[in-house]
Amino acid sequence: MSRIKLPPSSAYLLADDWEAREVSEALGLKAHGTLGIVIRAYRESVLDKSEAEDTVEELYQNSSLFITSRIVKKAKSKMDEFQDES
Repeated sequence: MSRIKLPPSSAYLLADDWEAREVSEALGLKAHGTLGIVIRAYRESVLDKSEAEDTVEELYQNSSLFITSRIVKKAKSKMDEFQDES
């Protein structure tokens, strides 16, 4: 995933922990979790839509991350938005 471009002047925290994300945002950092990284990889054509959707489903079904069906739908909806913009 090293091909994902992040603006050099931006500070990011990559974390799935909700409290860590809240603290980072309070400090002015942009917080992104695993699904955000998958969505960005799709948006930047690192993953195609099928790979991104499969990754989201795999995380939902088999990871220890707290991911609900509602979050999965939201992630897929976000990917659809990027597809519609193309």
